[in-house]
Amino acid sequence: MDFTKSFGNSRSLLVLDAFRGHTVDNVKNQLVEKNTNIAIIPGGCTSKLQPLDVLINKSFKSKVN
Repeated sequence: MDFTKSFGNSRSLLVLDAFRGHTVDNVKNQLVEKNTNIAIIPGGCTSKLQPLDVLINKSFKSKVN
């Protein structure tokens, strides 16, 4: 689906973790071409930014293992 037809030329925000592959020039250039800003979440912030991952997924994963 081409979202530019639905939303015009509006800008987007893509929130990514600090994986180095997300910040290589090739990826950043492609996102600029798509009118997309990048927000990098620093490592160690999972407990503050993803409470479901800490509370629910962690206990689920421990029971599955």
